[in-house]
Amino acid sequence: AASDSDSPTTPSGILIAELEEVVWFRVLGRATFHNSPKLKSAFRIALDGGKKQFIIDLEDCLIMDSTFMGMLTAMALQLRKQEGGGLDIINASDRNIQLLESLGLDHILEIDRAGSRWTEQRAQVLELLRDSNSAEQTSERISKKEQSQIVLEAHEALGEAVTENVDRFRDVVEFLRNEMNGKQ
Repeated sequence: AASDSDSPTTPSGILIAELEEVVWFRVLGRATFHNSPKLKSAFRIALDGGKKQFIIDLEDCLIMDSTFMGMLTAMALQLRKQEGGGLDIINASDRNIQLLESLGLDHILEIDRAGSRWTEQRAQVLELLRDSNSAEQTSERISKKEQSQIVLEAHEALGEAVTENVDRFRDVVEFLRNEMNGKQ
């Protein structure tokens, strides 16, 4: 049975902070295809601005869908091409770790299971987020075509990262490609 905190009306979003050249994304509520565009956009802006180190804080994240996990994968794959680039997952619940592991992403993403990474910075970032007006909780408004493109890219990244995911998401990828090409 779902609890009140797991209801579809639970606020969701992404808070963003920067500390010492590290970009922090704190995920609130459900991490889904709805907030994947904001993650992609903020990541692109930070990357274009020369940032190479990213933290995904899942402490307040109830659950992730495959699109969101694909977006994390795409980010990690892109950062692997950058010297000194990295993406760490911190404060993940057992449930979210299990989701990441079920898609084989624990081999692509740096998951801090022990809670030992970035310990000094965590409190500073929470203060920044609490005091910051840049801590947005809204999803970006994008067209259906842009949304489909993001979902497609996320699922392609899952397949690129782990071969078994190609078969797992074949129907989704095929459907989205057909939709993008106007073949329904």
